Amino acid sequence: MIDTSKVKLAADIGGASGTLVHRLMRANPNLHGIVVDLPEVVRSAETAARELGLSNRSAAFPSNFFEYVPAADLYLLKHILHDWSDNEALAILKRCRESIQPGGRLVVIERLLGEMGEPALGPLMDLHMMVNFTGRERTLDEFRALIEKAGFHFSKVTRIRPPLAVIEATANEHE
Repeated sequence: MIDTSKVKLAADIGGASGTLVHRLMRANPNLHGIVVDLPEVVRSAETAARELGLSNRSAAFPSNFFEYVPAADLYLLKHILHDWSDNEALAILKRCRESIQPGGRLVVIERLLGEMGEPALGPLMDLHMMVNFTGRERTLDEFRALIEKAGFHFSKVTRIRPPLAVIEATANEHE
């Protein structure tokens, strides 16, 4: 689903135990991975990498992703942006844009809201996010606008299990 054939280093932003990046690393033996999360969370990523035999290609990087993310060729954000308001999500995306390697990519995996009246779980999750957090579910156009405002160029979207989608973008060259 996510092509890592030309990627040397992938950073799983807010990656907790690193499930996504570790899965990609197991599929691509040349890929190195970093799990970026709060200090009390990244310990689980170190343990998981060790148990999977990936310690030699994996690192856990304790950081607040609003402040700093390490350099990488590919940034993975799975179920991260929906936790945050537009301004907060934009700040996370801008940290990624500031640190991305030339030719790098951004992959966002999120639930997409559909059109009004469309039967789906999205609107209920949107209500949940608004009541319990500062975030919200978004339409593809809303994700695209945030991604482009952060200095990325939207490249494609692949729907996986509806309403989940993989949204891909590249770093704008002129930024």
